[in-house]
Amino acid sequence: MLHLVDADVYSSETPWVKPNPEIFLEASRRIGVDPAECVYVGDRGYEDVHGPQSAGMRAILVPHSDIPEYQQVAHEATPDAVVHELKDVLDIALRWDGRR
Repeated sequence: MLHLVDADVYSSETPWVKPNPEIFLEASRRIGVDPAECVYVGDRGYEDVHGPQSAGMRAILVPHSDIPEYQQVAHEATPDAVVHELKDVLDIALRWDGRR
């Protein structure tokens, strides 16, 4: 699967952590794509929806993790899409791109 990954960004290797928009912008810079053309997929509302949306990306929420209440952060971000199966991410991205 590594051949499918164009770049990776780890907060331990940057000065930023999620949800700081800079870490998402760094990811888009590394692959040479405008943030408006990027989609971030994650399981946490604040870090994985609010963060990428603050950087100009779309966000898809996969609400499968049992995140302890003490780790949850209140926010007003609404995901651009919600999926329950990772296989559905491709269909959504292709629809947004006008190819479906």
